[in-house]
Amino acid sequence: MLAAALGLLTAILVYFYVGDLTQGQIASQEQQMVNVVVARGELTPRTVITPDMVRMQQVPMESIHSDAAISFDQVNGRVVKSAVMAGEQVLTTRLIPLGEKPSLAFAIPADRRAITVPVNEVVGVAGFVQSGDRVDILSNLEDSDGAAVTIVLLQNVPVLAIDQVMESDLDAKPKLVTTVTLAVTLKEAQRLALAEAQGALRLALRPAGTTAKDMAAPLSQKQLLPTSTPSPPPPVNRTQAKRQPPAAVKIVAPKTKAQVVEIIRGSQREIITVD
Repeated sequence: MLAAALGLLTAILVYFYVGDLTQGQIASQEQQMVNVVVARGELTPRTVITPDMVRMQQVPMESIHSDAAISFDQVNGRVVKSAVMAGEQVLTTRLIPLGEKPSLAFAIPADRRAITVPVNEVVGVAGFVQSGDRVDILSNLEDSDGAAVTIVLLQNVPVLAIDQVMESDLDAKPKLVTTVTLAVTLKEAQRLALAEAQGALRLALRPAGTTAKDMAAPLSQKQLLPTSTPSPPPPVNRTQAKRQPPAAVKIVAPKTKAQVVEIIRGSQREIITVD
């Protein structure tokens, strides 16, 4: 009887255990799973996210954060604002908003450098230069003789910022600025720095959409001054000059006290009477 009672109790316990296990499996199968973007490794601030830095992972719907990214398009190319740990869901609130650049470094093309030059109302084209425009740069220097020379130093240079403003406002009125930040190559930065140290710079605003570079030779101060050159002598026919015989002088015996001298120049004849 004791054995039968223990057997019955065991059967009841097994029945309830199996029932709970079956219900748990059914519940887990019915639970909805969704994809979420997680970090493969730690994402530090100012990092530009690329597809190899993140992966997709399925998590229960109830476990996903409300700000979590659920596709690669939401994070690809975005800049990290706050650190994201490895395996952590990537939250869009920890990324720089779309279209916003956190600093000037992210606006510089990969093959360029940012360099700032001082300007005034004249150099800066009366404040009409805006971020995103392109300019040509002229430099006033001195040649070996100490004469002033103007050269076209650089052409088609992008303007990154005006003063500390990186975004251009087409509706804004022209204003006087003190600095202009340009995007140049490393060699162009060398030339620009040297030219600035040697003489004055001048910006020339280019028309929108133009990229062609014109050939312009250096212009010296002497070329600006008017020059009066004597008219060249008429051309000499060297053939006739060689054929023309030299002038011959013939003395004719005078019939009177006066002496007559006959001069022959080629085919021309002339008689002169002298005392």
